[in-house]
Amino acid sequence: MKISEIDKSYQPPTIEVGDEVKIGKFKNRKAEVKGFTKDKNNQPVLKTDKGDQQLFKPRISKLVDPVQEAEGEPDIYEVVDSRTKEVVCTRPTLKSASRRADKLDLEYGAVRYIVRRKKSQNT
Repeated sequence: MKISEIDKSYQPPTIEVGDEVKIGKFKNRKAEVKGFTKDKNNQPVLKTDKGDQQLFKPRISKLVDPVQEAEGEPDIYEVVDSRTKEVVCTRPTLKSASRRADKLDLEYGAVRYIVRRKKSQNT
């Protein structure tokens, strides 16, 4: 593909002073853009209220679809008794649910299984 064949309608996102970006390892800390600079390699750097951040590293909040963030609700895991079909306990992660199921199996000798459900289904 040649450069002349690329669609000219693409416009890169604009980031302005006052925009909100999400920074950190999990991109969950909100920071406000205070200005712009360049680093020693002449790469763009955002000056935020949480410190300097590389331009291409944080998540830009105004570009994230709000519906996508709402759908990102975490699942819950239910440990179900295979004999009675009752929910024994609920856990936020699969790892913690499997540990709990193993512990219950050792204590009571029953076979249990884990069911994954959306949080909104139970509330």
